[in-house]
Amino acid sequence: DEKYLIVAGMRYHPRNPEINLSFSLYRSTDFGERWIESGFDATSLVKPIQAGGDPVVAFDKSANAHFVWLMYKLNPGSLQGEVGIYYAYSTDQGSSWMPSNLPIVSGKVSFTPGNGQTDPRSQVVDKPWITVDDTESAFQGNVYVVYYSVESQSLGGQHIYCVRKGARNSTFSTSPVRVNSVDYEDIQFATADLTADGALHV
Repeated sequence: DEKYLIVAGMRYHPRNPEINLSFSLYRSTDFGERWIESGFDATSLVKPIQAGGDPVVAFDKSANAHFVWLMYKLNPGSLQGEVGIYYAYSTDQGSSWMPSNLPIVSGKVSFTPGNGQTDPRSQVVDKPWITVDDTESAFQGNVYVVYYSVESQSLGGQHIYCVRKGARNSTFSTSPVRVNSVDYEDIQFATADLTADGALHV
């Protein structure tokens, strides 16, 4: 139904992200004439937050909304952290959201003392993109999340991966599928779409 719209954005304080790092979700039920901000607090799942970003929303054919975003957590008193891609869905056009308590994809981040840069022990995931199969194919309702992964500060092992949640499943697959077959020097910003036969194109 075209009159239902949802947009997602991020608010970020430039000097202290914990002051005002939030993911604002707004919904409209009248083609965008009026907007209502959701009370869903995506940042409540991770404390303390170091950084985050990349909010993306997609609808399925049954008008359910699906939302992914990225958050970094720095463990107190250490130089070790975690980065995760989180997921939530709404069955009432964005009025309420049901999140996964754990990230659907995660990585470990280590920071080098003094310069704050990630060191080679890190496995960073980034830039999630979500799309939902709204075709009439046998794959209707499948949810796909593609994302970027890099293994170290030296930017080795850069790949695009995809995880899938089947239409009748409550969780995403735990075995990501690597999309790119060639080892590129640099690779990022994947998006995905589907053709009428349910084929996924990245």
